[in-house]
Amino acid sequence: MSIQDIAARYNDLQRELGEAPGDQDWSNKINALFSEDFIKTLNGEIFVKNRSELPEQISRCREEAGFWKIEEKEIIPSICTKKCIIRYALTSENFGKCEVVAILRSLSGHQIETIDEIYYEA
Repeated sequence: MSIQDIAARYNDLQRELGEAPGDQDWSNKINALFSEDFIKTLNGEIFVKNRSELPEQISRCREEAGFWKIEEKEIIPSICTKKCIIRYALTSENFGKCEVVAILRSLSGHQIETIDEIYYEA
């Protein structure tokens, strides 16, 4: 699987999370997309230390942001094919519109090991 495919799967999951009603069990999709030792940083701070923290993080984001939509702008793969940059706009019902730049890394070619995201108001 290419890094672009992995990035597209990540954006698809974010769309689903933002638009789905109520609490749902996302375990299967999370386990398929993220490595067990996954780490996510947000604006330079560690946000998630491993995959097991993702369900709680998703729940908190949903409570704070409400529903959201993702507008993908571009996916730029690195020359090494293990990383890519994703640019997208996230519009939530509680926070409005943010621009996001995310760097995804997948050494395995199947799951995301790290995401470094930077959010800023549009």
